[in-house]
Amino acid sequence: MICAMRIYRRCAKSGAKAEDPLETSNRGGNQTERKKFGSIAELKQLIELEGRESDMLEWKDYNDTLWRDGREKENIIRPAIIKAICGLANNRGGVFVMGVNDEREIVYTSIDYDDFITTLDNWIDSFIEPKGIKYQPEQVVDENGQQCIVVHIESTPGTFYVQRMEGRTYSFPYRTYGSTRYYSYENCLLLFRAELLKRGEERPTISFTTRAAEKEEPFN
Repeated sequence: MICAMRIYRRCAKSGAKAEDPLETSNRGGNQTERKKFGSIAELKQLIELEGRESDMLEWKDYNDTLWRDGREKENIIRPAIIKAICGLANNRGGVFVMGVNDEREIVYTSIDYDDFITTLDNWIDSFIEPKGIKYQPEQVVDENGQQCIVVHIESTPGTFYVQRMEGRTYSFPYRTYGSTRYYSYENCLLLFRAELLKRGEERPTISFTTRAAEKEEPFN
């Protein structure tokens, strides 16, 4: 599993057919069953192998001090996590890791795991549309009890997820070239259609919230 992401990208570029290295199966609700890391050592090996954040891998070093500050939590952490999850889901899916800094060092996170899961579920339900994005949280713990929190995100072919901001405004995240960026509605359609075509869909159909683009009421 450690080299799976790099292999998958290489196969995609060469045109060879490759299975999703993070194989999934439904387990009910929005959450989806994915292969787990199993240990901090495996997570560290993946980070070292990749060498940097990629189209399928993003990390942050948020800690409990920032998490317990209500204003920082809602104004900094929430938008960044929702942006990351949407961006990964809109490309090929991937993993979002908490507990890694910009120097690719595992620094762990002291955020309470159960509190994080409850909060994440609420955020995804409230700030990502359409509903039904597939994800699975994972707690990866070392021998000393220190943890990293991983969120596995699955893409849904033909569905583009948007990030609901405050009020009725929306943003359109897409992860490419190792970075999640906000694009215009029109550019997102072009990027998304191109990715579907690369997957071999000659006539890709896109479920996209045009009402979000027009800043109307969100759909059900």
